[in-house]
Amino acid sequence: MHGRADVIVHRKNGRQRVDYFHRSPLRIFMPENHSGNVESEIVLANTSGGLVGGDELQVNVVMGEGTRSVITSQAAEKAYRANGADTIIETNLKLDAGSRLRWVPQETILFDGVRLRRRTVLDVDGQAAAIAGELLVFGRSASGEGFTRGLVHDEWRVKFGGKMAWADNLHLAGDVARQMESPHGFDQAKAMATLLYVSKDALERVDCVKSLIRTDRCRSGATLIGNVVIARWLGRDPAEVRRAYAGFIANFASALGWTDKGLPAIWSV
Repeated sequence: MHGRADVIVHRKNGRQRVDYFHRSPLRIFMPENHSGNVESEIVLANTSGGLVGGDELQVNVVMGEGTRSVITSQAAEKAYRANGADTIIETNLKLDAGSRLRWVPQETILFDGVRLRRRTVLDVDGQAAAIAGELLVFGRSASGEGFTRGLVHDEWRVKFGGKMAWADNLHLAGDVARQMESPHGFDQAKAMATLLYVSKDALERVDCVKSLIRTDRCRSGATLIGNVVIARWLGRDPAEVRRAYAGFIANFASALGWTDKGLPAIWSV
């Protein structure tokens, strides 16, 4: 299975337009028909119901000058156990001057024995801004399944103003159970979320991030590296991590004045 989705958001005759291409099993939906300066809402769906070894997905997004969009997923992505080949996900997000993007897909659930390699490249112009995040759930707690074996290699590469601004690799392989249980590792966490804010005003926003991220639901923290604010959550209850993460996204977007709608409606379905 080799799915692909290409999205180009641009302006024509003073109106914002979204052009797209999708190849099964990826599908693109537009819940509302926006125009003008209003943020476009775009939903990605994997119609296969999940990912297995050998599957490959590629998503490419280009935000043209002065455009605004929020992109999310229809539901949680399921990455199933694989006996052989790896599952590959490639995401490329490019923001031109004056654009802004909220990339906020719902969680990815890692089944025991998964083999997942995911790479996300975020390329932000010096006059653009992005909120981009991910949420990983380790195993299926409701089914009594943990995450004890397999492979997860999750990469972030962030460019700002044409220069590398931040890079991060999460690599879990071999004795995954020990890494998940260790107090020096994941300390029995069942979920982890990461959110980035990339903009020229990152320094001015880091205190806001730190104030909004505080929660008794799970462990959390934030830091600033150049023009990138990195916020993270870690917890033993995936539902609590999701609530803390989702609440922060909505509150932070509102604090920035980007939207008064909070998260896309699909998150509540």
